[in-house]
Amino acid sequence: MINIKYRGDVKYDLLMSPLFLLGLILLLANDFYLKQQFHNYTTGKLSDFAGLFIFPFFISIFIDKPKTVYFSTALLFIFWKIEVSQPFIDFLSMATNCNVYRTIDITDLLAISILPFSYSYYLKKNKEISSNNNLLHLLIGGISIFAFCATTVPPPREVMLDIEMNKTYSLSITKDSLLKCMQRIGDPRTPNSPIDSLYYLHFYISKYDARIMAEANIKNTEKNYCIIKLKRIINAELSYKEKGEQDATQVEKMTSSDFDYYFKNCFINGIHESEGYLSEYWIRYEPIR
Repeated sequence: MINIKYRGDVKYDLLMSPLFLLGLILLLANDFYLKQQFHNYTTGKLSDFAGLFIFPFFISIFIDKPKTVYFSTALLFIFWKIEVSQPFIDFLSMATNCNVYRTIDITDLLAISILPFSYSYYLKKNKEISSNNNLLHLLIGGISIFAFCATTVPPPREVMLDIEMNKTYSLSITKDSLLKCMQRIGDPRTPNSPIDSLYYLHFYISKYDARIMAEANIKNTEKNYCIIKLKRIINAELSYKEKGEQDATQVEKMTSSDFDYYFKNCFINGIHESEGYLSEYWIRYEPIR
């Protein structure tokens, strides 16, 4: 039986350790910004590495059994990332009335390799720091707990659509001006072609809290205007919320005429009404190789 010994002289100053704070900032930035902006292999792994670096470090501040804490963290992470944990996760979701989420990906277990570095860093800082306590430590502790919980929040729900559009829209600006009106996302190494080229266009339908991804050609005309040929609607991402299921059902029922209406109102109007990136329209583009 493991005898858990809670510290009588909690070293709250450990919460101010530079690498712990860096890991906490990376975890929050990745879960609340980077994943939404880039959503790639790196962002998928960053939360695992950052979380595994700071979680056992945080727990060891309060439980004076660092070896046990780090070993238990490794076992818990393995259990969390394999399919046999699904009944437990389902129970946890029902018991807390929250959507507890995790991705099953065996390559995520590579993040366990960060634990020895975290353990070594904890031992080093534990010898250097004396016991102390103030309001800043309480704030950082609260933010840490929030970050650990937030990383289990479900990502946006993806609805696959693949709706043929074949609609053409003319704009009284050049292609370069059009692209400057939008925020670029995706691989920065993919060049913008000066001729007819293929893009992913992203726009937001506030009624359903849905982010739409479309495929389109953009080219300049002889009069130095540009034409957008909307080829197809690829998918929609909807936030998990109380009406999420109803919104997803409504988006799935939408026709090409519906998307034509929303593209004009949520994308084209956003271009006409802005000289630069207009955040409330959430207009973005991504070049396709």
